[in-house]
Amino acid sequence: MSRQYPVIFDKCPLCGCKERLIEEAVNEEIAKGRINPGMEFGLEAPTASVLWDQTKPSLQAPGIIPMKDICAECGFPYYRKIQKVEMPVTRLIPPKPQQPPFLRGM
Repeated sequence: MSRQYPVIFDKCPLCGCKERLIEEAVNEEIAKGRINPGMEFGLEAPTASVLWDQTKPSLQAPGIIPMKDICAECGFPYYRKIQKVEMPVTRLIPPKPQQPPFLRGM
């Protein structure tokens, strides 16, 4: 099945309400000028599920970022948007840990 991204869930799967708490709070802050329009926020910090085969050399890897919100009517947390992105591979490889200065040379 070929799915179009982003996948958007525009209402609560439990009660059908279309109002979301995080989205309302963000829109209030945008109206006050405290957040730039176009910024997206969710219930949790967005983290990507990376779809990357580390055995194949690549400069970029596809990832999926889910955005979660809370229903304003019943309080049920649900994913409102699933976005597909390309991520630079260099950001995915953790840096090598360095020894503290007092342990170097041991």
